[in-house]
Amino acid sequence: MLKHSQYNIVLTNKDGVLIYNSITGAFAKLTLEEYRKYLSLNLNEDENNSLLENLKKGMFVVPADFNELEYIKERYTTLKHSATTLGLVIAPTLKCNLACIYCYQNRGEFDNSLLMPSNVQEALVSFMRNIIRDNTKLLSVLWYGGEPLMGLQVIRELTKKFLKIANELDIRYTASMITNGTLITPTIAEELHKLEIKAFQITLDGDKDTHNRKRIYKNGKGTFNRIIDAIKTLAKYRDTNITIRVNVDEEVAKNIDNILDTLDKEGLKNKIGIYFSKLEEYEYSSRAWACYIKSLEEYSKVEKKLYMRLIERGFKLNIYPFPRYIPCGAVREYGNICIDPEGYIYKCWHEIGVKEKSVGHVNEGFNERLNRWISYTPFSFEQCSTCKLLPVCMGGCPLRAMEGNRECMPLAQNIQEYLKLVYAYKSQQHTINKLKSIKEE
Repeated sequence: MLKHSQYNIVLTNKDGVLIYNSITGAFAKLTLEEYRKYLSLNLNEDENNSLLENLKKGMFVVPADFNELEYIKERYTTLKHSATTLGLVIAPTLKCNLACIYCYQNRGEFDNSLLMPSNVQEALVSFMRNIIRDNTKLLSVLWYGGEPLMGLQVIRELTKKFLKIANELDIRYTASMITNGTLITPTIAEELHKLEIKAFQITLDGDKDTHNRKRIYKNGKGTFNRIIDAIKTLAKYRDTNITIRVNVDEEVAKNIDNILDTLDKEGLKNKIGIYFSKLEEYEYSSRAWACYIKSLEEYSKVEKKLYMRLIERGFKLNIYPFPRYIPCGAVREYGNICIDPEGYIYKCWHEIGVKEKSVGHVNEGFNERLNRWISYTPFSFEQCSTCKLLPVCMGGCPLRAMEGNRECMPLAQNIQEYLKLVYAYKSQQHTINKLKSIKEE
């Protein structure tokens, strides 16, 4: 006996029906006749039925006695304690060369930060060795800050040690960086590539005029042109992945075509991915900027239009509601292990540098505050346990939830519209690939 998954989302389409399943991330298009069979569960398991097999594979239909929520809970627990991937977030310094008006970090304090000294580096390497397990297959490092490139010497030294350990233990090593991009030159880009740093997140806060009023040097000068040059430099490496984060406020929403024009003109259209994020106002943010979008519901509507504009302009679409089963790496015992320049350990990079929030030190290991993160569960929220997007969202940001400000993912506000965007994009890509194939014949 079979039943429909409670995590199916159904959309009508002009040439059929679209069904998405949030447990597997499967997305299928059915003809009206196939959909009729799906609805009636008139699927003969004794026949060679490809429709049935595909529906079962995507978990659109599941055994009648299968408890999907328990499956999600078990998967959550397994992933939370898995040591297959060891994820480190390392801030070689908390210094930054910019003075972005919305920064959530206490720049008055952090700009006095020193580079991570050699004794902390050695302790970090020993700490990392101690938490690597026999089943660890991947060591993943994210360089963070401040501006991590202000601590390039630390990155050099630690990378040599990490690569040596990965080679000795026969585990894979990957590295990425969140950087403002202003310190990247052709020489530094080449060095970073040799240091196996091949994924970058760089922020552009709208078009040139808007960006240069928010993302500025300490002297007030804008950074837009410098960052565009940096992106172009990194894009010369074919195996480097570049993600542009665009912090969205009212001005960015109005001027999105201007930034897309620039990226297109500079030849970056097919070399970068773009994702949008709501510009937040934090404790240390300047109160001079009044264009924040306060409501998540309103932001979600704006974000949908922005992604639609990407599709219309022929840019890559980077969004897809993939199932994650955990809200973020911070709730993983071996994930999101954030280390500041003094060796203090945190589980969320938004808390990095705030020592009273630390969950340990590289010299001593973890402390009791780690339990706050490891014991976190989204299943205590009734709204989450009954939500069709639970496997994708998993309760949203754990830090917000633990602070009493739980917030759903923006796409949860209008998931059907997002899925239509994905379908439109996939259809467009299929048409483009088909045309390319015809031309090549």
